[in-house]
Amino acid sequence: MIITKSFKRPHSFIIISSQFQPNPLPGRLASTPYFDSFVRWQFSLLRAAKKIDFGKRYTIYSPKDGQPCMDHDRASGEGVGPQEYTLIKLKVLDPKPQALAHIKEDIYLVAATLRPETMYGQTNCYLHPDIQYSVFYATENESQVFVATARSARIMSYQGLTKENGKVRYVTGLEKIAGAKLLGAPLSAPLAKYERVYALPMLTIKDDKGTGVVTSVPSDSPDDFAALSDLKKKKPLREKYGLTDEMVLPLLAKAAAKKVLEPMRTFNDETRRSLETTVDWLHEYACSRSYGLGTKLPWDTQYLIESLSDSTIAYYAVAHLLQQGVFDGSAVGRERLCAGIDEPMSESLVFRFIESQMVILSPICPHIAEYIWQLLKKDGLIIDAPWPVTDAVDEKLALGSRFISDSMAEFRARLKTYMSPKKKGAKENTTPPTEAVIFTKAKITTEVQVTSEVKKTSSDVVVKREDDEESDNEDILALPTTTVINRKKVLAKANNGALPDNKVISQMIGKEESLKKFAKKAMPFVQMIKERYEQKGASALASSSPIDQTAILNENIDFIMNALDLDSFSIRHTDEEGVDPNFVETTVPLVPMMSFLPQRPNVNLVFRNVQICNAMFDVVVPICDGDTVSMIIRKLRRISKAIKPKYEVTLWRYKDSVWGDRKVISFNSLFEENLQLADGDLFHLEADNKITVTSGSEKIDIGQTIVYKANVPE
Repeated sequence: MIITKSFKRPHSFIIISSQFQPNPLPGRLASTPYFDSFVRWQFSLLRAAKKIDFGKRYTIYSPKDGQPCMDHDRASGEGVGPQEYTLIKLKVLDPKPQALAHIKEDIYLVAATLRPETMYGQTNCYLHPDIQYSVFYATENESQVFVATARSARIMSYQGLTKENGKVRYVTGLEKIAGAKLLGAPLSAPLAKYERVYALPMLTIKDDKGTGVVTSVPSDSPDDFAALSDLKKKKPLREKYGLTDEMVLPLLAKAAAKKVLEPMRTFNDETRRSLETTVDWLHEYACSRSYGLGTKLPWDTQYLIESLSDSTIAYYAVAHLLQQGVFDGSAVGRERLCAGIDEPMSESLVFRFIESQMVILSPICPHIAEYIWQLLKKDGLIIDAPWPVTDAVDEKLALGSRFISDSMAEFRARLKTYMSPKKKGAKENTTPPTEAVIFTKAKITTEVQVTSEVKKTSSDVVVKREDDEESDNEDILALPTTTVINRKKVLAKANNGALPDNKVISQMIGKEESLKKFAKKAMPFVQMIKERYEQKGASALASSSPIDQTAILNENIDFIMNALDLDSFSIRHTDEEGVDPNFVETTVPLVPMMSFLPQRPNVNLVFRNVQICNAMFDVVVPICDGDTVSMIIRKLRRISKAIKPKYEVTLWRYKDSVWGDRKVISFNSLFEENLQLADGDLFHLEADNKITVTSGSEKIDIGQTIVYKANVPE
């Protein structure tokens, strides 16, 4: 409401509202009793309306006059108002700086900020090394000690932050202290993520602004970020002010990780450098996600634990105990110490090993060897003992071991090639093969050479007699597979065990009319044999295999299938009918070739485990037409690694193929609704993706689910 009053005196119109209006004639009206009465009446009304209250407010204050100093009271500085700061109390933690160590009260560095909402991002606190700070008692009972500039301490004393208004009581001897003496002090910052931050130097702080203490939030302040970056990058700057690395960088976890990494045996420098690099860059990692497969977060089940975060090595240390063993130690576990229950060591073999080692060591360390010889209570001196006699090496056994090792390397290489895209830019083959054929060749046959007019052999290879090996060099290479190996023996013998350059062989092939059309096939084969010769020596030029390759491969069926994740493979000889000519030409003795077969049509079948308290879960297995029970068990083992090789697995079908898997299982009789499948039963694919089992002469529909049982050995 606006109230107007008219006086007879000129220029006496006064307008009064809820706010004060300046009097145009202050000097003349202030001394007028009418004006004085009117103002007192006005203030009485305002107080009755509760528009006036008694208390303190932030204002410009004059310590000399003991009252607020308003704009119109100042000779200069009009328009300057109070700047409101929020003080952040950063508590000094142990160990305290030496200059503050004797103070028993809680000590706080008080930082002034205009943006208290950013305090969640505090990383450190800044002090100017050359500014003089003051340490003074604060609060009404002086139970706390503040550290700030003397100017800000004086201002705080007029705002009720000291015991007496307008008076500052300093800690004796600490009226002035250089900021450099407080650098490195550990602090507890309110609302900050870090439990401990540190006081760091900043050279742009001004002592006439704020408290001289600056709390650092690099995420919201470019100046804070620049100062912290300088400290991170400049080690001499840190050393100048006595700052350690962990005061500047969040290295607590990294330091612990690097400490664990130091004694770790990585066996090569590249692995160590890779681990150190990972420790340096890895800071925070997203451990949850919203969809997919995985374990649910215990305290918030709408999230899943991310797939790499749940891959913990620690689990494997106790996995066997959690699944089948006893975890609390109440009973003896399966993995118990040897206490005479296992097959005992051979005493004679142990002593034979020790005696042989000592005899071999005696020329190098005669005194130690002689001492141990006496401990063994052997007669005479060790220097007179005969040298250990070893058994003759079984060359065929050693060759068989090398054969399976080299063959597996070749098979893995071919699998990698099979899975790689055939053309640049094409997608990789994401479906790994499950079936394969291995081709072997027992020996290289020798037949009479024929001319181009004569009909070619089934492998499109023409060969020469072995008795022509001493002919001229121009006739050495007749055709690729049959003659090349035999002639290379002669070349190696003629050149002191070395094979000629490919250029010489290529020229010889070009001179022969009958070989020109085989040049493209001959030279790759020549190079392959040459490389094998350099690696294996004369065995690469063997024209026959001294070992039974098929028998060795059959003995290692499980090893081959497990290594290559195959369900089955067959072995064929190159002299069988219908073998691809390419395999006939490229296969040589002791070097079998593997061909992977494409996926056959299949239908998925769910295999369910109903056994109580084990680690077996539902498994989806692709079923092909003609699969046997043993083949399907093999697939089941390959897909589910929880089924160990030593477990005995049996398959059970539901009596009711439609409703059987929907019935509640009885704990007392887990398989009362099932019938066991015999080893000779065959699976067949029918129309509409139905799966049937032939048991004897009966064909049975098994539905979409069957049960598997893994008998864990006691």
